[in-house]
Amino acid sequence: MPDAIIELDLSTPWEPPDPPPSPRRRVHRRWLASAVVGLVAAGVLVAAAPGRDTRPVFVIDQQVISVSMSERRIVVSRYEQAVPVLEVLDVPDGSRIWSQPIPREQHVYFVTEHVVTLLTESADEQGTAQTLTVLDVATGERLWERSRIRAVGRTPGRFVIEDMTDVVRDDWVVTLTKDAEGVPVNNPAEQYEHHYRVLDERTGAEVWSLDVPKGSVAAFGWDDEYSVLEGLSELSPTGVLRFRDLTTGAVTATHQLDWSGTISYFDVGAAQSDIIGTTSGQVMLYTARERGADIYDLRTGRRLWHWEDRNTYRGLYPCTGELYCVQDRNGTDALDAHTGQPVWHVDRYNILLWHGNGTLLLGRWDENGPYSSLAATVDERTGRVLRRYEGWNLVQSRGTGPLVVWSRVGERSAVLGVLNQRSGRVTVFGRAPEWFGPPDCVAAGDHLACTVVGGLKVWRLP
Repeated sequence: MPDAIIELDLSTPWEPPDPPPSPRRRVHRRWLASAVVGLVAAGVLVAAAPGRDTRPVFVIDQQVISVSMSERRIVVSRYEQAVPVLEVLDVPDGSRIWSQPIPREQHVYFVTEHVVTLLTESADEQGTAQTLTVLDVATGERLWERSRIRAVGRTPGRFVIEDMTDVVRDDWVVTLTKDAEGVPVNNPAEQYEHHYRVLDERTGAEVWSLDVPKGSVAAFGWDDEYSVLEGLSELSPTGVLRFRDLTTGAVTATHQLDWSGTISYFDVGAAQSDIIGTTSGQVMLYTARERGADIYDLRTGRRLWHWEDRNTYRGLYPCTGELYCVQDRNGTDALDAHTGQPVWHVDRYNILLWHGNGTLLLGRWDENGPYSSLAATVDERTGRVLRRYEGWNLVQSRGTGPLVVWSRVGERSAVLGVLNQRSGRVTVFGRAPEWFGPPDCVAAGDHLACTVVGGLKVWRLP
């Protein structure tokens, strides 16, 4: 396809295409929360939905620090006469439900349909820890609080925390170990007994608990939405791998790997079903004081292949159901999940932004910044570049939802749209006056909220 840039025309009536089928797999995107990457499609079709009001639903022109959302509430922290204030607004019209001052060191962790959670960082002779404060989202009443914890994530109606009461940690020293050739060597995981607690979100009562002995490591799987957990596994130094039900803590499956040693990191990823804990699949294991990672078959426990880390930009990770990806400054290499053999290479693009419908959306990290203007859609089977982008900006908002993009119009405004990953079509749904730079956005339900230079704007998604 020859490169071309389509002029932005917001006046053309347009009927949206049939929605694409749901992706068979979703890629964990928690690390990309609020990232911004320059996009625009060569040959992308751009149109406004017919008869749609593209103005924000409401605007707050005040010193907004952060914004979080549930389907019915928007939670804003902002300054009011130099004092931090927590404010809860109704989603349809932005009417204030309640507000109250908060300490400067406290920030919103996440919001559910029932509660607002706040985190406060603290440090003492034992290291750093957090205090979790939970408020009723409808009234602002403080429901409960728990100190000396580390927040892990949440499941429906519950929070997962690590109890740090008796743990001594030195969080201020980070050691990067390399061998004589300058190649990174895997550091051991933190060596202490981990005490995980699952708490009821409204009462703070303990639902179940898990104590992971020193030397063993627990790994949590995350959903697309920031902080939402969907799996828990536990690996021992003798190679015993257990999967647990996040609802009850019960062991759902046990596997024995043909391995023993000191764990650096492990992940249960490629070539398995979407449900973490099934008896098929693989384990990617980084052994402490060694280079690279080993891939083990869950069913037999035997090692399938070894990946040698040669100081790449990002280590080995599962990028689709059948592929692992490795990225450096030159591009992306895809490896067969069963053999480790190279499948394809793509030059230049070295960040995975999204995966679905048999394609990968890749961007670039280079000396010009973490998210440059280069991006492309790639066929996951062949690595063939299907479409190149430049000029739009991808707003990878915190939360699940569509791929929202924005493009500057003039010096002080922008338009927002939804990018159809399959067709390359952008449906414009919003105009944004006073748009001066990259936004911080969050999506929930039918709405998108963005803060830009302290102001808040909220749109209804198409």
